[in-house]
Amino acid sequence: MATYTLNILKPSVNNLTARVFVRAAGLDFEEVDVWGQTMTPEFLAKDPAHLTPMLEAPDLPRGAVKVPALWGYGAKRYEGQFCDGFGNGLKPGWAVAVELVAGQTPDVVRKYTQKIEAAEIAFSKFLPPPYPFDIDTKRAAAGQKTFKETCSPCHGEYERDAHQHPIYLPPKFIPWKSSNVRTDRDRLDGNTPDFRKLVESNRLSELIEGRPDRGHGYFAPRLVGIWARYPYLHNGSVPSIAALLTPPDGRPTVFSLRDAGEKNRFDPETLGLTVAKPGSVEEADRMLRDFRHAVGLGDEIIVDEQLWPAAQVHRLGLSRSDHEK
Repeated sequence: MATYTLNILKPSVNNLTARVFVRAAGLDFEEVDVWGQTMTPEFLAKDPAHLTPMLEAPDLPRGAVKVPALWGYGAKRYEGQFCDGFGNGLKPGWAVAVELVAGQTPDVVRKYTQKIEAAEIAFSKFLPPPYPFDIDTKRAAAGQKTFKETCSPCHGEYERDAHQHPIYLPPKFIPWKSSNVRTDRDRLDGNTPDFRKLVESNRLSELIEGRPDRGHGYFAPRLVGIWARYPYLHNGSVPSIAALLTPPDGRPTVFSLRDAGEKNRFDPETLGLTVAKPGSVEEADRMLRDFRHAVGLGDEIIVDEQLWPAAQVHRLGLSRSDHEK
């Protein structure tokens, strides 16, 4: 039995690129074509984002993180990069670590270190976007009282300067063992001793280094501009504030990030992404669009068994004619 499993959609060039890298790395793997299976309960249990390629490995922790909001970044980076503070934010290299993965050379990165530092200073001056919809001041006042009593011990108090711009403060680091932390350990378990050694031995160690005092808890993020920071939690697993305040068993388990920054995808009632109801035409449309993008076919929707297995549409309780209407 192979050590690794690579789940791919064979018509996708991006998926085939992953196959090339896995082969070049000399990994012992088996290849599984998951065409028409990425929305099944079995696949979603392993890959909630239902995206491919997806590499399965034994005992490999899920260290997924979402990109943080840039407003307030200047105050946070010095406390530690990422949701667990593992990266030393005093060094600018973490901002370009992904370029090394993509093939950039350390020598080239060193040549533009000053530009990286200038960009990070610019990020620290970003302001959050103003809320674009009407605000119910009565409900907001009630929410402010609840927040102060329940949430502020971790997420902090908030002030503004003379120009009504937010005064950024660093977030509070909460050890995972604290009774206040109920977030899963997936990200923390990814900070293994082997991973730390790799960071220490990287070819840009003077610019990229970890913090030995971090990585065993999560930041309680500052909530400036929180309405625009969906999806929520460190792994982006919750689509809206309303869902975040709902017990986990009652939260949506699948939602699309397609056009997530567009006005039509924002729900002012739930404060976050719109979520199609299971079995609806909207969900079928979203699934079809996501599938077509996954295999490089674009946005045009054509219900064609050659492109989208009919079983996937019928699984939603829709016939071809229903969707075409």
